[in-house]
Formats: sequence, C-alpha cells, structure tokens
Amino acid sequence: MATVDIGKQSYKHKLKQIEVYITFSGQGVMHIDHENQEDGASEATFN
Repeated sequence: MATVDIGKQSYKHKLKQIEVYITFSGQGVMHIDHENQEDGASEATFN
C-alpha cells in the first residue's frame, strides 16, 4: 500500500498489475493514458 501526502504527487509509472486508488478526503486528479480523472472524498479509481 502506498500513500500520497496532501499537496504531493506520486511518480509517473507504467502498470504491471491492476491498481486501486482511494481518495479518503479532499480531491485528487489521476492521469491515466493521457486522460485526467478527478476524484473526491470516498471515491475509488480502478486502473
């Protein structure tokens, strides 16, 4: 399990397996295959 702190970002990477991102509070933006996916509190993104 990895954590991204508030105001920070993860490093750019290619997937070797399925990943699930959960936004517990606040908002976030996922960059997936040249598209942006905005997430809010209590939302999950499957990639």
